[in-house]
Amino acid sequence: MEHGGGLDQARALYGGEISDWLDLSTGINPNPYPDTQVPSDSWSRLPDEDIRRRLLEAARGYYGVPAHAGIAAFNGTQAVIQYLPNLTGAAHVALLSPTYNEYAHVFGAAGIAVSPFDGRLLPDTADGAVIVNPNNPDGRIFEPHAVTALANALASRDGRLIVDEAFMDCRPELSIIPELPDNALVLRSFGKFFGLAGLRLGFLVGPKAVCEDASHQIGPWCVSGPALAIGERALNNRPWIAETRETLAAGQRQLFEVLEQAGLAVAGSTPLFVYVRHPHAHHVHEELAKRHILVRCFRSVPDALRFGICPDAASLERLSKALDEALRMQQA
Repeated sequence: MEHGGGLDQARALYGGEISDWLDLSTGINPNPYPDTQVPSDSWSRLPDEDIRRRLLEAARGYYGVPAHAGIAAFNGTQAVIQYLPNLTGAAHVALLSPTYNEYAHVFGAAGIAVSPFDGRLLPDTADGAVIVNPNNPDGRIFEPHAVTALANALASRDGRLIVDEAFMDCRPELSIIPELPDNALVLRSFGKFFGLAGLRLGFLVGPKAVCEDASHQIGPWCVSGPALAIGERALNNRPWIAETRETLAAGQRQLFEVLEQAGLAVAGSTPLFVYVRHPHAHHVHEELAKRHILVRCFRSVPDALRFGICPDAASLERLSKALDEALRMQQA
């Protein structure tokens, strides 16, 4: 399967120290939430129920979870994805295509039929569906009314809709959580927007019974004490959140301009990544890697590349120069 990251593999192929590389292969905020200090006993004690409760209260407020819905915390949304076959009870799941490929892997491994769909028209026998909004990797957006319509279509089949809102933090007005349909489950990732992917923290929002069942299945203490403490503090830091939304939006615009000026056709974007098409995408990917810049390429979409947001002006200038060199070499 294809994922972003993999800097160790890139170094094995193209050399260099970690400090030499500009890693733009993920959709993770390159300027992470800075206040990561925790009490020393967070490392030596099992997490208390009180700190877990405070984290969930902070998450409820940040995501706008309605009173009738439940929310559960996990060590990353990937942990939730692994349990989705048990939580949905579906026999045939429609998957937005292309999208995050772990969904097809997990449902297929569980013996559940999977079919690609466009996010609107469900296959006749589908009793479950997954959409990623904004979509990964192409940044496609589904308006809340369209998501609700899809949930209603599944409700008529006693089916369930799964919505992965991992990249939603910069566009909270598009989230369906505040008006959550009864048959919907929503996944939210902490690490991408807050830039702390290594912390491993994510959330499931949905019917209270389903969230409680998911928590029981995954077992106690699935989120570390440091993650609980840092997560609570970050989710409550509204000034940092507002400033970061503006900073990432500006970074998106700047990256957009650099890529278009280089001759890459922007096909979709979010404030955390930009998706482009180019007939020689794999050549561009390789030439950038030779210059120790890692971007995301796709075996399944050979003319596509995805660029994460640059952390600063110097990195953006470095990327611009490298793209100019890579594309001039391709034309020579």
